[in-house]
Amino acid sequence: MELLIFVLGKVDLLDRVVKSLLEAGVKGLTILDSTGVSAMAESGILKDLPVISSLKFLVGERRPFNKTLFSVVENETAGKAIEAVRAIVDINEPGAGILFSVPVSNVFGGSFQV
Repeated sequence: MELLIFVLGKVDLLDRVVKSLLEAGVKGLTILDSTGVSAMAESGILKDLPVISSLKFLVGERRPFNKTLFSVVENETAGKAIEAVRAIVDINEPGAGILFSVPVSNVFGGSFQV
């Protein structure tokens, strides 16, 4: 089993990415709104701000944001899912996102158990 994690910077591609993941065999997918500190720093938001003030920015209305997708999948599905995402998103393009997987030893709940 693998935990597939994709932080999508190009949120306009979300619908296409989700569709391709489902077509690749991903059965369950969680999507969260997320904010990367590096994106905030690159946009100049954190410049000259103390840490507490910068954290207040997270609850503001204007902020750079991403979508973080994750799912526990079978090993074979992880490879297909990675290929599916890379067919849509150029991961090497700055700000596009980061995609990775990590081995999972145990899974409880959901539609399967290891």
